[in-house]
Amino acid sequence: MEILLLLTHTDLPGRFHSIERIERGECGELWLSEGQTLLIEPSYVRGHISVWLKDMECPQQYDYNVQEIIYTWRNHYRIRPIEKRHHHPAEYIPPNLLPSNQRTLKIFIDLYHDDFGTFRTVYHSLGGVYVQFGNMTKEMRRQIKNHFPVGFVPFGGNFKDFIKPFVEELDLLQKGMWMKCAEGDAWVIAGLGCVTADLPQGNIHAGVKNHNANFGCRMCKAPRGDLTNPAFDVLANGRYHHQTDLEIAEINSLQGTARIQMSKQYGLHDFLNPLDRLLRDRHLQTPHDVYHAVAGKVMKLLEETLNLLSKSGEETFLLHWKGIEKPQHWSHLPNPLRHLQSFMFSDVLQAAMLVPFILNRFLKATHIKQSSLQMLKSNLGGINENQVATKIIHCWVIVAKTTELVFSPYYRKDDYEQLNILLTEESNSLTQVIF
Repeated sequence: MEILLLLTHTDLPGRFHSIERIERGECGELWLSEGQTLLIEPSYVRGHISVWLKDMECPQQYDYNVQEIIYTWRNHYRIRPIEKRHHHPAEYIPPNLLPSNQRTLKIFIDLYHDDFGTFRTVYHSLGGVYVQFGNMTKEMRRQIKNHFPVGFVPFGGNFKDFIKPFVEELDLLQKGMWMKCAEGDAWVIAGLGCVTADLPQGNIHAGVKNHNANFGCRMCKAPRGDLTNPAFDVLANGRYHHQTDLEIAEINSLQGTARIQMSKQYGLHDFLNPLDRLLRDRHLQTPHDVYHAVAGKVMKLLEETLNLLSKSGEETFLLHWKGIEKPQHWSHLPNPLRHLQSFMFSDVLQAAMLVPFILNRFLKATHIKQSSLQMLKSNLGGINENQVATKIIHCWVIVAKTTELVFSPYYRKDDYEQLNILLTEESNSLTQVIF
């Protein structure tokens, strides 16, 4: 594998730390470091070297080999084997032979799938499937006219049967074909971008069991008891596409009870995924849907908060809920004490803006059920009753700040750092106060 050898000069601007261990001999050993991306001026590049990543086929000649990765987790350096890395698309997507001297267009298609009630919380739901072209600008993708419906998975329908024609056509586009375009004929190559879906559909597309299984996360192998553990190392215990392929092959080689047990051990489904026919990384390209994740979290927090309130607390909360100032363009919000299950996600996100102010206006220890108050005092390290209300309010404030930053239209470098701090604080606060 050819990579750039970056040798530092004393006058190299910025911070660049060369973390490498070279052993004298026929071939040296080089550490692969995961860290901040650096932009290096071409004049600082001294030359090329051949490096063997030891999870790949051994080349005939190489200068260095890499068998471990240095990375940071919770501000500490750690090491994991080279096998636990996400492969670059060039490593698993074979190159296409492009027509010479012909115009070539490359596009990637994002797939969206979600089940929704035909009217709020009606039991029967439709599966909505639509696509977008990832080559479009952000502003163009936000326009409704640039969302292209594929169709609806009917009541009781099977997504595998529904998506089969789409997968077959995209499989042909991956190989390339001639198309007539506005500016003349062109060789068009298309590929699958991201598959965005809520639970449990997202887990199904990634080949992972439902989120309530023993290993139900599609990004890592966190046991169910560690899903709320902020110290769990998701990089050392991550799911990697090439390793999942081997685990699926092992599952499919078994029959009967042994097949079921192996499927349970890996937390993977024992049936084939229709999207596996396409060239993709099932874990990186099936991310958690931010909108559903954040709104679902706020919904759960709102439900748990209302359950903490005593009778007088519910009456006072409702009084402030009706009287608090709201923007004129907001639609009427239902009573959360009686109609919480009918809340749309838009209602939930609006509640995330209002509830911190409402609780700050009235919440005291006397508004919390006595049993819940004692439980919270124990979870929070034996603090006094008045501090319990303060902790609940603080939890809502952190959630509101995090939600605002998550949906910010623009991000700077400082925003990413601030988001990381808020997510850590939010996780600690939620696990202590509510969950």
